[in-house]
Amino acid sequence: MNDQLSLPSRFDSASVREIAAALLQQRSQPVTLEGSRVSVAGALAIQALVAGQRQWREDGVAFCVVSPSETLLETCALLGVAPAEIGVEDVTGEDVTGEAVQ
Repeated sequence: MNDQLSLPSRFDSASVREIAAALLQQRSQPVTLEGSRVSVAGALAIQALVAGQRQWREDGVAFCVVSPSETLLETCALLGVAPAEIGVEDVTGEDVTGEAVQ
């Protein structure tokens, strides 16, 4: 099962706990995060996505962010985080590092 969670429009330190708790409940299961609503993104939020993507990859389970907003991508760029590090896939179904998504 691949549950989809929507990231909040204000994805910052105040909202990251809720997302982290939701992710912990989905541990070891494929998860998709929908990011089109994000209009504010903080460094802690990006760090949480990086940690989640790494943990899911280590577990061998799919973790992806679909429809990332421009703000989400711009915040990643400002922090020096590649979109693939938070689980953003390109339109071909591969993450942006070229690795096939499980």
